[in-house]
Amino acid sequence: MLLLWLWLLLLTCFGTTMVVVAASVTEEGENNKFPRVYTILVPSYDDASSIASQVDLLDMQQQQQQQHDSNNYYTQLSFLVQSPVELEDPVLIPYQLTYDEKQTLELFANDNNNNNTTFLRQQQQSYSTISGFPCYKNLQGSIDWMNRMTRLSIPNILEITLVDIGDSYLKTVNSNDGHDIWALQISTTTSVVNKKGTMLVMSGLHARELTPPELVSRWAEELIRGYNTNADFTSVLDSTDIHIILQANPDARNLVETSSLNRMRRKNLRRTACSNSLSSGVDLNRNFPFLWGDDSGSSSNPCSQTYRGSGPGSEPEVQAVVRYAESIFPRSQRVVGDDVVINHEYNDTTTTGMFIDVHSYGEFMVYPWGYRKDVPSGNDKALRGLLNKLQYINGYDPAGPNNNFPGPASGASDDWAYGKLGTPSLTLELGTSFRNTCRYFESSILERNKRALTYAAQTSRTPYRLPLGPDVTVVETTSTNTNNGVQVTVEASDAARAYDTQYTTTRQSVELVKVYTEYPENDTNDGGQVM
Repeated sequence: MLLLWLWLLLLTCFGTTMVVVAASVTEEGENNKFPRVYTILVPSYDDASSIASQVDLLDMQQQQQQQHDSNNYYTQLSFLVQSPVELEDPVLIPYQLTYDEKQTLELFANDNNNNNTTFLRQQQQSYSTISGFPCYKNLQGSIDWMNRMTRLSIPNILEITLVDIGDSYLKTVNSNDGHDIWALQISTTTSVVNKKGTMLVMSGLHARELTPPELVSRWAEELIRGYNTNADFTSVLDSTDIHIILQANPDARNLVETSSLNRMRRKNLRRTACSNSLSSGVDLNRNFPFLWGDDSGSSSNPCSQTYRGSGPGSEPEVQAVVRYAESIFPRSQRVVGDDVVINHEYNDTTTTGMFIDVHSYGEFMVYPWGYRKDVPSGNDKALRGLLNKLQYINGYDPAGPNNNFPGPASGASDDWAYGKLGTPSLTLELGTSFRNTCRYFESSILERNKRALTYAAQTSRTPYRLPLGPDVTVVETTSTNTNNGVQVTVEASDAARAYDTQYTTTRQSVELVKVYTEYPENDTNDGGQVM
């Protein structure tokens, strides 16, 4: 048994010295994986509700009265602890916090093969939400969520940080008004691969679209909480740095949540020449500094919903995204000159990264180029190959040049990211409404699009190459009687996990499959071992 004393605090109040001892933590058993359930026994003479309110960081599970002997009654408080870091915070209660292996195993058993959704549901209930949409965190709930995620860092293993990347329009006008724009960074502190991928996922660019930030936050939390317990999520974070810009248009999002007149606001809150205040502002997804200003894909009318602004990248929100993205994607893979980029094919072995801008609605995925319906990019084959795999997962149609083109959009984020950063980019349009019901979101949007984001992350190290090759569809292990050995059976296919099995890249022959105990040869710091 390991007894860890967390905190000893000496308080002096009005000349009287008072000693307050924080809860000691008793850990039993050899399983140190998290999340875990801990309990506290509070005697009947103390106020259990008051104790529960003091432990504000931990998730309350249940409150149950128990009789330990004929004279003494206790209230057992159960808490869900998501990370060892949560136990390091001052928990000023004078009772022992004890690991409850039985309750922990029961929770994991209930979530078997379901990626810890019970834990995520319980977490969701602790954030403020949008009126009428209890499944969607509001702006403040999103900020609280990001701050809480940073507390799930695992020292020297998993680093989760929150970075202020810029100010909203209102804050640039008045520092006491408006909002900061935040990026959540998720990364393992030591890389097991020579070249990690970079993935940037953005949401909230259009304020009225309630669904995207919720999807992105739940996916990111699933990655974080699944690290070291789920093989897919662990491999993603071991080989990819994840960056999340959850609320890219916070001024307008706050207005959408609090003003019924502005519930359908799309643009930011810049005061423009438009006489109708409900139609003022700039469409941030027409303001990115690449092929900006094309009348066929944006508008110069300040009252238009697609008003592009006074110039390329004129809006503080866009400037914040551009600066941040340029700081995290490799400079070496970029090409200078908009006219040069149009037909340029980025190298499929050296280019890295993935950029996804999540919107709603339409149930389709837009890929470059989006400013013209008949102008394919230099990496059109690879992008279509990627979306063919994603369509198998989420069922959403690809929408690009000469392929279900949705209509021109100049100065859009996806064209900018591909053109200026070299990374594959797409716009993911969720669902059937700007504000799908919670039931529809959780039954028809959430799970399949989380899986799509995970697949995109898995390809981010060589994104123009990996989606064009085969996917492993079956991995089975069987014990053998020879030297306590293990027989590994692997099946791989180009077509089995592709939506269009007749697309060029799904009709290749798989000649060889190698299985490694760790990571592939030439892709590790110390070398994987082939089986």
